[in-house]
Amino acid sequence: QALRSETQQVLKVFDCAAMSSIDAKKKEWAACLAKGAPSRCEKIEKDLRGASKAAGVDACVDETLALMKCTAGSNRANGCSKAFLSMRECNRAGGKQLMAE
Repeated sequence: QALRSETQQVLKVFDCAAMSSIDAKKKEWAACLAKGAPSRCEKIEKDLRGASKAAGVDACVDETLALMKCTAGSNRANGCSKAFLSMRECNRAGGKQLMAE
């Protein structure tokens, strides 16, 4: 029982550290993207993808890039509702509630 409790505590600390690392990478990536040149952010993006995959969480990288691509391109005249909805769902605190068909 004591070993199990200790193991759970270690896992909680690891989870917190992993999430903190992912949050830091996500902020760094967002700051880089805000400068307007996504191609310059590829290393940070790769690190973020790796960290989020290892932790088993979705950092919404694909959704972010799709929304940026839509709003920067000629498709924005038609609206970017699909990309926006995907981004919103990905960032939902409780996880995605709507799934693409």
